Amino acid sequence: MGAQVNAQNIAPTVQEVPRTTGFGAVIIKHAQQLAALDRLKFLLDHGEGYELICLVGPSGVGKSTLASRLLENLMALNRQAMIEDADYVPVISTAAAASGHRAFDWKSLYLEALIDLGDPFAEDRRPTPESRERQLKHVGESLTAATLRLRLVREFKRRQAKYWFIDEAQHILMGARAGGAADQYDVLKSIAQSAGVKLVLIGTYQLLVHLQVSAQLARRTEVVHFGRYGAFDAADKSNFASCVNGLLLRTGLGVVPDARENFDFFYSGAVGCVGILKDWCARALSRARMDDRMELTVEDFRRTRLSGLAIKRIIEDIHAGEELASPDTDRHIQSLVLGASPIQKLGSLSGKGLRREVGVRNPTRDSVPSTPGGLPVGGAHD
Repeated sequence: MGAQVNAQNIAPTVQEVPRTTGFGAVIIKHAQQLAALDRLKFLLDHGEGYELICLVGPSGVGKSTLASRLLENLMALNRQAMIEDADYVPVISTAAAASGHRAFDWKSLYLEALIDLGDPFAEDRRPTPESRERQLKHVGESLTAATLRLRLVREFKRRQAKYWFIDEAQHILMGARAGGAADQYDVLKSIAQSAGVKLVLIGTYQLLVHLQVSAQLARRTEVVHFGRYGAFDAADKSNFASCVNGLLLRTGLGVVPDARENFDFFYSGAVGCVGILKDWCARALSRARMDDRMELTVEDFRRTRLSGLAIKRIIEDIHAGEELASPDTDRHIQSLVLGASPIQKLGSLSGKGLRREVGVRNPTRDSVPSTPGGLPVGGAHD
């Protein structure tokens, strides 16, 4: 695993940015990201019937980076309309921060959204006569939070907002009361319906776990899976190696490891996730610069990768989540909906034989000739 290559020979796959120790500003346009981005764009423009869109994937895969890129695209598309109408705010993005308490803090989320919508008095809002007449609150909300939600809905309408991105959205569901994930979703669904906005929830596979609590909710929600690169797919392997080489090119060092020669090492350390890879590259680069070296080695990466315990936990979450997010086939959907035919069900309930395809015999007991001087085969005698 000691193969090194000259950085000048690596084809760039990343957007040009100033060379820094950190790689947070580096935007890698890779295959998995582009597929998820195209799916999100389609759902935002043409996803009739969907009020909630969940962008899910493993921790460190680059979901937040993808959401930021989509947000920039939406703002660029609406820039002229925003110039013509100063009140127009097509999209906002907030984070569902963990409050440190058992219950999720809706008030903080609403306040942040109001601030992003440009409400200068968001934190000084008091109940209005209109809100006092409608003290409707959802489970998990305080009256103050319910008042802010009404104000937020009105502000969404006034600003003609279309989309609300909520990052780290799993914190909303994890902060629910026991069995109350459906209540948390109901709050979000209420905002989407009342304000006429689509909510894009960005989070871990926990979103999928809680999405199974309600059939009505599942009907109104679409999932976009932003997965890691596979270790056994030839295209995925090639694309992931290109991502590694693209990041190594941005280090500014003369000699770097060969990603294709050391594929298993890099893939295992990053678990196939580009976000984890970026942080790992930053740590390895810091180690090389600390020693004033213009050479980045595999040993630099070995000494700065995540611990085995951390990787074990990440891969366990990924395996569980990928099973939930695996794409449905036509056969799977038809089996779920159609199940056994009515004739088959009737036969199984009545104890009668099941109807089979033409040319296939139903099971019957055939008569067997008696053996000479013996009992009939299959006969029953005392």
